[in-house]
Amino acid sequence: MFNKLSKIGGVAYSPQERAFAEELISSFPPADYKPEDALKIEKFRVEERGGPASSDVGDVSWVTPTASIAAATWVPGTVAHSWQAVASGGSSIGVSGMLVAAKTMAISAMELFTNPMMLQKAKEEKLKRTGADFKYKSLVGDRLPPFNFMSGNDPRKN
Repeated sequence: MFNKLSKIGGVAYSPQERAFAEELISSFPPADYKPEDALKIEKFRVEERGGPASSDVGDVSWVTPTASIAAATWVPGTVAHSWQAVASGGSSIGVSGMLVAAKTMAISAMELFTNPMMLQKAKEEKLKRTGADFKYKSLVGDRLPPFNFMSGNDPRKN
């Protein structure tokens, strides 16, 4: 996936997007962010432990090999859950970043479909990391999901 992202490249801004990015960057605390930072591709890394945020892929990653990508859908330096995140994410900058991620995922998936050995290597690496005897057990256990937990009405009991 990293190789595909490196070929596609980062997010390039039009002159209008650059002006918008510079305006947003001027609203940040003083730092060294530039619109060109959206073009940068960070080095590939394997995260052995999860970070401080949550993700829907957590349970899935225990049972099958996974990869993820982050693309510049916000102006560089934007803090999550800020008005600047909403402003850039809802603009053509957000769409451009989304397209970089979508293209990267699509051509990565195409390679997995056309190169079964790559998929086999991923499965072998996952098995090596988890061990042959590993069995995933959800922290939720065998509880049923809390349907209508606010009202106390459970449609499964009707």
